[in-house]
Amino acid sequence: MVDKFGRLTPVPTELKKLAGTLSAIRDEKALRGWLRRLKDVAYDIDDLLDEDLAKNRKRSLADRDSRTTNWMEQTKNYTGSSYIKIHDQVHDLAQSTSGEECSSIDIANNRRDIYPMIRYSSFVDKKEAIPLILEILNKAKRLRTFYFVKSCNGVPIEEEDTMLKILETLFSRVKILRALYLRSYPIKELPISVSNLRHLRYLNLSWTDLETLPQSIRFLQNLQFLNLEGCKFLKELPDSIGNLSKLLTLNLESCVRFVSLPTSIGHLKSLQTLNLGYTEIEKLPESLCCLSDLRSINLQGCSSLLELPENMKDMTRLTNLHTGNCYKLTGMPSGIGRLSRLRELPLLVLSEKSDCGLTELSRLNLEGELCINKLENVKDFHQARNAHLKEKHGLESLELSWSLDTYKKEMEACERATDQAGRSGQDLFRALVLAENVLEGLQPHENLTELRIQGYWGRTFPQWLEQSLPNLAQLQLYSCFRCKTLPKISQLRNLMCLYLGKLPAVESLPPLGQLPSLIFLHLESLLAVKSLGSEFYAASDGAFLKLESLELNYMPQLEEWHDGPAGRQSFPRLLRLRPLDCPKLTVLPSSFPSVERLHLCADDELLLSSLPSGAFPNLKANHPPTCKDPQVKVIFTAKNWSPLLLSFSPVLLPRTFLHSSDI
Repeated sequence: MVDKFGRLTPVPTELKKLAGTLSAIRDEKALRGWLRRLKDVAYDIDDLLDEDLAKNRKRSLADRDSRTTNWMEQTKNYTGSSYIKIHDQVHDLAQSTSGEECSSIDIANNRRDIYPMIRYSSFVDKKEAIPLILEILNKAKRLRTFYFVKSCNGVPIEEEDTMLKILETLFSRVKILRALYLRSYPIKELPISVSNLRHLRYLNLSWTDLETLPQSIRFLQNLQFLNLEGCKFLKELPDSIGNLSKLLTLNLESCVRFVSLPTSIGHLKSLQTLNLGYTEIEKLPESLCCLSDLRSINLQGCSSLLELPENMKDMTRLTNLHTGNCYKLTGMPSGIGRLSRLRELPLLVLSEKSDCGLTELSRLNLEGELCINKLENVKDFHQARNAHLKEKHGLESLELSWSLDTYKKEMEACERATDQAGRSGQDLFRALVLAENVLEGLQPHENLTELRIQGYWGRTFPQWLEQSLPNLAQLQLYSCFRCKTLPKISQLRNLMCLYLGKLPAVESLPPLGQLPSLIFLHLESLLAVKSLGSEFYAASDGAFLKLESLELNYMPQLEEWHDGPAGRQSFPRLLRLRPLDCPKLTVLPSSFPSVERLHLCADDELLLSSLPSGAFPNLKANHPPTCKDPQVKVIFTAKNWSPLLLSFSPVLLPRTFLHSSDI
């Protein structure tokens, strides 16, 4: 502990110089300055004591939690946020041992403790509690933490001026405050007097109606954590934000009107975490690259973001760059492969104009999720091999995407060409062959659990998709418009979810019934598939033994769906069946013993009328909630399903969904 104090100030040296310093002080102004500096050191020492005490308590709780959890449990509220819930007796014990240091102003629970030595105070926003909190703020000069608790029936709008007065009183009276929690506080502007809180470390203004921050925020030079999450009217930050030299975390997530960061953001030399998720920011200032200590940048859901700073390669300590769902991002800065500590990069966008290519991935040890967009911009299949995805054992999810719009433009250019028609056709053919080679070269590590291939230009899939992914649990093949044959994926023994969509050239399906772990199967827009027969099941000891949900959406040519192998179980666990928009389908398998939810389209008159009695013994009774027309009635019985009455009007209710589970 003495070592920590020594790092703040050379204690032994100061003691030796104390006598000389006092004798050297000849005027009152110098004396006040010296005492102020000494008081600051005392505050810092007090903070160290608090931090060490908090760490020891946390460690003690962790040790106890490893042995028993009967007095404490972790749970989530309706928003999904985690919190710890303790036993009532433990709560009462904590209150009794906190003595005069803690205060809780809650009229509903009759907590009205007012002590001059209060260090921690919480305030539930009830109109009746306002006089009490003002009384506390006028007496509690040593208050360190002020915690605002939003109630269901909070302070009415007409009392907002009073709530502002509470803050003004707080800022003027309690100048040694360390933590201020004002989540959902009814405020539109922060008083300028916030500049008095020179020792503030933690400031939470999340989910308030703040439109801006005052320039006086620059005086909070000890601030380490600033949370502005969910401030829906906040558009920008003042330039003075750059004066917060000790700021470690800046959270602007879900500030839905936030559009730009000031250039002064580059002065926050201590900043380690920057959260801009789900904002409307279009461009990050180049000065951001000066923050050599920055570890994490969250840009998740920034749908207006167009580009990243060019010199991001200089941010050598960056470990997380969350770029997921940045749909308008046109490319990545060159040299991103130099960020050797980078572990999370959810989105990599390839561009013709940028020097950032697939080879940048070779030096990155990425983990978690990776989506590579605009693979049509890869001009050499060797780049795909040099990405070394096969060596990235930490990757769990991979998406590989080509742009269909680019393919359409290539086709249009080929059709418009006259004397150069042959050359244009050859260029297009080379691009299509290149796509197959690129996909072959992007073989991932066998640890991969999720794979999505979208917009693929090639005709065939690589062999590694059939043989080299033993741990794959989810597979999605979407908009692979030239593929006529699907991969033989029956070797994927751990595959649980399979999505096949917009595959217009596929005429038959592989033996999906052989997948022993398959739980969810979604087939959509398979325009050329006419029959689901023996090749669909292809299992001698039963088919689809674990399948629970099956969807057939928009298969206009599907005419037949046959029963599985005679004497073998098929769909024994199927709970949900959705054959929708299959106008030519007239026959279903004869039995679905476990189906509880059946979704049909009212247009499918032939299918509705051909359903055999007893095919769905466990179907739940239902009166379709979407059917307002008295002509449309479907009556079920819980034990023995049979369409007692089918009378419907396709003109009045086109494509109406009948849901058998919404009683």
